[in-house]
Amino acid sequence: ASARFGMIPHLKGNAQGSDGKIGDDFVEVKTISPWKINPVVYVKRSGHFNKLIVVKINEQWIFDARIVDRTMLPKGRVAKKIQVHWDSKALSQSI
Repeated sequence: ASARFGMIPHLKGNAQGSDGKIGDDFVEVKTISPWKINPVVYVKRSGHFNKLIVVKINEQWIFDARIVDRTMLPKGRVAKKIQVHWDSKALSQSI
């Protein structure tokens, strides 16, 4: 996320709700590892972030990443977490 999008990680390891910043935007980073059966990540709705970066690592350790604005994520209030699939419409329309 830092190399591809210029994210500056938070210096404190305990910054809740985000992993770093890009400009004035707080960013949450989620990873899909090669061992994961389904290419899905879960993000807390209560998290303090404006942008989500999803990093996917394949079996050959090749990294791909997509960034999306929080406003493009699925809406709803029932679940505490948002489920985001790698092939979702929100990530395919990433910025």
